[in-house]
Amino acid sequence: MTAAEVVDVLGVKRASVYTYVSRGWLQAVPNPEGRGSLYDRGDVERLKLRARARSGHGPVAAEAMRWGEPIVETRISTVRDGQLVYRGRELTALLDAGWGFEQVCEWLWASGDASAPAWRLPRGAMREGVDPLLGWVEQLLELARADSGRHAARREAELARARGIIGLLGAGLPEDRLVDEALICCADHELNASAFAARVAAATGADLYACLMAALATFSGPRHGSASLRVEALVDEALARGDARRAVEERLSRGDGLPGVGHTLYPAGDPRAKWLLAAARRRGGGGRRLAVLFELVEAIEQLGHPPPNLDMGLVAVAYALALPSGAGRQLFAVGRLVGWVAHVLEQREAPGLIRPRARYVGE
Repeated sequence: MTAAEVVDVLGVKRASVYTYVSRGWLQAVPNPEGRGSLYDRGDVERLKLRARARSGHGPVAAEAMRWGEPIVETRISTVRDGQLVYRGRELTALLDAGWGFEQVCEWLWASGDASAPAWRLPRGAMREGVDPLLGWVEQLLELARADSGRHAARREAELARARGIIGLLGAGLPEDRLVDEALICCADHELNASAFAARVAAATGADLYACLMAALATFSGPRHGSASLRVEALVDEALARGDARRAVEERLSRGDGLPGVGHTLYPAGDPRAKWLLAAARRRGGGGRRLAVLFELVEAIEQLGHPPPNLDMGLVAVAYALALPSGAGRQLFAVGRLVGWVAHVLEQREAPGLIRPRARYVGE
């Protein structure tokens, strides 16, 4: 499309077109038939949908709530060209460079020099049969009660709180590079359900503890934070059956679906899963459970189903490190605390409430 056509479709000034190009929202290429540039029609359509969603156009706005067009501006993370990007840097590039978990925390919080964080997540050993997530809300409540300065706090004070909270709730994870990689893969993922809940709470002026409790309550739902538990159940079924492919086929015949595979944003495969599965395979160990997990991945691929997602990768890491049952879910939650904090801090810089309208369909 020419610049004049873009201006006509979007209803904006020509200067806005150049702004969209500079921000990476609109791709421009030289016009082979004359002066000026041509602009990608798909980009223009996406910008048009985005504008309609912001203006409250009913069907488009509703669709935006279900993996649709972006409705919140953020500098924290995005999925671009099949890669997860943290503040302009691809996740896999950070992992290749050997970034530590604490470095990624500071990077996502945009708190300054991420190369030398002055804090460390306490490490230890995970206990069998203990789900620490059940006690996190109580711990956050206790912290809130003891913190009289928690309201309308300055950014540096909030960062200090965040480091302390993650240090408390994340204590006990093993000291292992593979653990760090799993946490980094979980740190943030655009406007996921729990991050959105944290932003809604932050927009009301709620303190950091309350925002994290809102996120944690959302994360607790089985459709969000518990998929790795279902992957473990599938591995148990395959072990009991003694045949991974048969276990997959039986699930499909019952209409139960397959956990740990497929992702709307990664039709060609989740890069987080690819990284963690490869790392777990290199680490080895893991006994029969890890071997069966890889047999399941192979069987699912052979049957033509989507590639693995993050949850499959987290369970592979837990097996490779001989961590207790449910460890994948705990790794996910500790890692995602980082993103929740980042979204709270960013939302506080935006004016007003997050208050979408409902489309009434009753009598």
